[in-house]
Order: sequence, then structure tokens, then C-alpha cells
Amino acid sequence: MNQTFHHIFRYIRDNNYEITYDEFTRQLTSHPDYPSLYAISDSLQHWQIENVVVRVPKEELHQLPENFIAVTGEDGNHNIVYIRKAGDNIRMYEEKDKKEIRVGEFLKLWSGIVLAVEPNEVKGNRFRLSLSGLSRVFVFVAVFAVVLRLITANYTLAVILFLLVSITGVFISVFAIRETLGFFSGTVHKICNAGSSTSCGEVLSSRAAKVFGPVTLSDLCFIYFTSVILTTLAVPDGYASVWTFLIVLGGVLFSLYSIYYQAVVIKKWCMLCLGINLVLYIQLGVLLLSSDYTLDVAFLSFLVLMLALTALGWLWSKEKLVKLRKLENVEVEFLKFKRNRKVFQAVLEGGDKVDEVSLESLEVLKLGKENTGEIVYGVLSPSCIHCKSTFLNYLDLIRESPDGLECAVLFNVNPENDQNPYLEICYRVLEMYERKERGEALMALKEWYTSGFDLKAWQDKYGKVNGEDIDKYKQQIYRHYHWCKENKINYTPATVFKGHIYPAAFAINDLKFFIEGD
Repeated sequence: MNQTFHHIFRYIRDNNYEITYDEFTRQLTSHPDYPSLYAISDSLQHWQIENVVVRVPKEELHQLPENFIAVTGEDGNHNIVYIRKAGDNIRMYEEKDKKEIRVGEFLKLWSGIVLAVEPNEVKGNRFRLSLSGLSRVFVFVAVFAVVLRLITANYTLAVILFLLVSITGVFISVFAIRETLGFFSGTVHKICNAGSSTSCGEVLSSRAAKVFGPVTLSDLCFIYFTSVILTTLAVPDGYASVWTFLIVLGGVLFSLYSIYYQAVVIKKWCMLCLGINLVLYIQLGVLLLSSDYTLDVAFLSFLVLMLALTALGWLWSKEKLVKLRKLENVEVEFLKFKRNRKVFQAVLEGGDKVDEVSLESLEVLKLGKENTGEIVYGVLSPSCIHCKSTFLNYLDLIRESPDGLECAVLFNVNPENDQNPYLEICYRVLEMYERKERGEALMALKEWYTSGFDLKAWQDKYGKVNGEDIDKYKQQIYRHYHWCKENKINYTPATVFKGHIYPAAFAINDLKFFIEGD
């Protein structure tokens, strides 16, 4: 797209209004009067940003705010620029370019027309953090540090064995946590339910598996094994201290209670729990054979610190995972509700109704099977970036519809706006369609939306409309535009289905759930 109005977006953000760039371009480029000052003003109203467009005498420039939108140029060659006052100079922003000129020079360029908004006094949070990027860096640094430590440190065979067993404990703990939170794994599920007497789910959700509040035994195992790994990597000799031995011994004693509880109370076996028990027994065996049981108070302090930090980090992460799981469940229920035919019908009929009689009288582009009885009307604009996905969704619906579906396209573009170069697309496509080149017209429109809005390249391939026929197609576009105005459709893309505006709560591809059987 040649005109992105990046400088207009900057003006909005400089006045402390929080809009995403995607939302900005979607609303602006889909406006039927794009590109124009009216389209910008109307889009600002859509975001509930009060604005005013006025013609100001040039001698009153000093009374204007420190920044505003101005129209420069004359004789039909107008530019919409972002202006910032800088003493005796004026800074002009257009797209991503900036230049500074004297006030007198600006007055010669300025038409006197301005658009201004009232600055938002409530400043939003302008700081953005890419957590995914930060996470990748953190993981890379952590893995690099562990590998470097293993290479440079002089670990004994007993320390390496203790580390490997602890890492195994972490993996088993993760699987246990996944079972507890409901993130099921097919392989683990088969192991946990290998027979009638095995069920990890029942054991891990039992009262004995809960320690306090949201903390479970699975959490404690993960915290313990992770802390032991970190501590051993930092202080290799620490694994042989009496403090490590006491923690492992406590875990072993509790494992005996766990076995009793599974065998006598629940009468179900948890294979993951038994795996963790086995890891603890191996750890105890390694310590009995190699530990010197030193009473190092400094190491105890470090071990407690690692346990505390790991616990805080994991419990914070677990809270996020629980919320994520709940959101996934909500999404599933939402989709079930959303795809209910009765719900859809009620929402559709409760929305805005359009004049079907006048709509059916318009000369439109028809796609798909004719006279199928089911027509979806698409209101598009050649300057609308987001019309691309909508148009492609129409084609998918036509292809996937079991009984055939007819789609009709009309353009919501003001044909009197001669500064809009994309009107040429509408004229040429309509001309191709009128000449019985229906398939070619469809391909031309599809290529326009999928080729990056390169007008010159598109015209090189499909040509321009015959100059003598422009008025005819201009009248046709005007009837489309007038119908949209009459039915209060001042945006694109829009979809009309069964005489109503297709509800925004439903995606276009949701239609496939409601067409069959009508």
C-alpha cells in the first residue's frame, strides 16, 4: 500500500491515545473515502477521539496547538501532513519522512485546512515488552551456562550420577504437573492407565496430593529437584552435605506414606508417583555411598535461598498456566456456543437489517454457483488491507459449501473522490465481468488482494478500463456507494446475509456452520 499514513498514526500516539497500528490501518484503509481527510476524521470518531476539521486564516497559525494535521498543496495536489511547531520553524512529517522548514515557507504550502484533536490527559502505558523474545534469550543463556559449567567443573562420578537422577526427577515431576493441570499427554496417559489398578489422575487429585492451598506434591517435587540441580551445579561438593541428606531422607519417608496411601486408601497406583519414589531411593543410595555429611551452615543458607527462589518462580509460572488452561476451556465452550445455529440466527436477526429489494437490483460481481438460493453479499474496497482475508474467506466458503453458495461483491468506494487511484481496480474488474470474463474478473480481484496492492504491476497484467466506459462504471460504483450510505455501512469489509448485516461476533468462515441444511 503506497499510503500508510504512518505520520497520522504518530500524531494519534503523540496525543496519548492508545491504538494499535493494525487497528489504525484496518479502520482507515477500509473507509470508503480513503484516502482523504474525511476518512481520517471519521476514523477518529470511530475510536471516540473528538476532532475538528476547519479552515483557519494563515495569520492565526500561532493560535493553533503545538501539533496538528494540515493539508498542503493546491490545484488538486493535496498532501496530508503532520505538523509540529518548533519555535520559528515547522517540522513536517509525511509517512516516515521528516523535514524542518521556516514558518514563512510553510505558510506558502499550507491550504489553511487543519485537523486537530484534544490531547488525552490519561496517558496509557507506552512501554511494550516482548516476553517471548526475552524468554528465548533466557533459555539460551541458561542452557549455555549449564553446559559451560559441566565442561569447566571437576565433577566426580557420584556428583554426575546425582545430577542425572535429579534431572530425571524434574522430567517426571513435569509430567505429573501436566496431569494435574489437565495438559494430557497420550504416551503418559497410556502409562498412567495401563491397567484397572493404575490411575495417576485419581492419585494426583486426591486429598493426600494437596499440601496447602494451590500447592501440590507435584509442585514440591518439581521445586525440590530443580533446586537440587541448581545447587549442585553451583556447589558440587554441597550434594554430600548433611542438609541434602536430610531433605532426601524426608522425601523417602514421605514416599513410604505415599505407597501406603495408594495401596490401602485409594487402591490405585500412580506410575509417575512411583517413578519419583524410585528417583528418591536412588538419590538416597548415592548419598549413603558417597556423602561425608558435612555441617556447612553457608551451604544451608544457599540451599534455602535456591529453594525459596525456585518455589516463587514456579508458583508464579503455575498461576499463569492455570489461567491459560482455564482460557482454553472457555474457548472450547465459547466455540460450542458460537456455532449453535439457534444462537447465530438470534444474533443475526437482532442486528441491523438492510434493504434487500434495492440490494438485489444492483449490478454486482457474482461468484460461485448461480441461483442456489443462498447469497452472501460482500461489501469491499480495493484500498482495504483487511478485505483480503474476507475475500479469500468468501472463496473458501464457495469451495467448501456442500450445496453450492453464491457470493456477490459490491464496492463501498466514493467514485467522486478522484484522488483515490484504486477506483481503477473497481472499473476494470466491472468491465471484465460485464464482458462475460467472469473467471478472469474473479482472478483479477483475487490477485489484487494477494499481490501487495501494487497498482502498476496489476494494471500491467490486466490493463486499464476503456476511457469511454468510465462514466458507466462510475455510475455503477456510485449506486453501490449510495446503497451503502442508505444502509449505514460506512466501513469495509462488511457482509450481508439473509437481509442482515453479518454480526461482528462471528468470523466469515463461521458461515460454513450455518449454511448447510438451510
